[in-house]
Amino acid sequence: MEQARIFAAAGVALALSFALTPLAIRLAPRVGAVDVPRDGRRMHASPVPRLGGLAIFFAFLIPSAMLGMAQGTLSRWLTGATLLVLLGILDDVFRLPALVKLIVQILASVIAVSGGGVEQLTLWRMSVSLGAWRAPLSVVWLLACINAHNMIDGLDGLSASVSAVEALSLSVIFFVQGNTPLSGASLLVCGACLGYLPYNRHPARVFMGDTGSQFLGFALGLLSMSIDQSEAGSLGALVPLLVLALPLSDLVFAVVRRLLRGQSPFAADRGHWHHRLIDAGLSQRQVCFWMVLLSALLGSAAVLISRQEWYGYAVYALLWGIIVLMSMRLLYGRHAKRT
Repeated sequence: MEQARIFAAAGVALALSFALTPLAIRLAPRVGAVDVPRDGRRMHASPVPRLGGLAIFFAFLIPSAMLGMAQGTLSRWLTGATLLVLLGILDDVFRLPALVKLIVQILASVIAVSGGGVEQLTLWRMSVSLGAWRAPLSVVWLLACINAHNMIDGLDGLSASVSAVEALSLSVIFFVQGNTPLSGASLLVCGACLGYLPYNRHPARVFMGDTGSQFLGFALGLLSMSIDQSEAGSLGALVPLLVLALPLSDLVFAVVRRLLRGQSPFAADRGHWHHRLIDAGLSQRQVCFWMVLLSALLGSAAVLISRQEWYGYAVYALLWGIIVLMSMRLLYGRHAKRT
């Protein structure tokens, strides 16, 4: 019965997202939340509304209230998420300084982890309690997830598709571990993304903006750090890293790339995975397909490892080999344009 309610709520999330996104499309120009392509990083040629994230947020919020999730720890999560959504709206309209955004992201993360965070890391059958490092490391993890998902929101359909796959992977992992509430919360995120996608696929009628990308990164970061690593076997600490590997690897390479060039880590550039694949000759739809496929493979490996299946380790090693080869090809290949 509980599972039926969760699936019904996920369907409501999908339907709400699909119904609310046209309202966001009409609202965005009225408040000035329009993405006008002014530089070479933009993949679109004409102005596009960017408040689609509001539809995603409310499509998650309303069914979660229906399921009674807005209690205890989850209420703190929703408080932090609401703060980030408000920040995203202001940024989508006024383009706030990076430092202001970072401060609010930290505040939202602190609120979310005030009632708990990553308690321990499990690796190679050893569990290490984080103790006093629990809160700061949890905040760092959330900041990384928020900004990683913000960075991959650069192609039509990419961020929402990848986030949907990540949320579905998390839902399966929580289901395997017997955590029905978090499995349901993950499925709501997936449903909200899927309902938004018809308006965001290439050529996009709307962007989620920081309103959506920050919320999704925050939600997926919170869910991923709630995985019971002790139940996931000897490689438990790698399960959340696998699920979110695609956006997190893009973030790491972006920060390293900018620092090596003497730039600020917050400086925007045209060097993300999707930019390099476009420069290598792929179309937007092809790039989205291959990155979503890779995210699905990573999520599948995480599920296998969480079930302590031995072949999950082999899949994990194979996928990282693919990532390394792709990274070398994209970073040093002949067709990658220098930026």
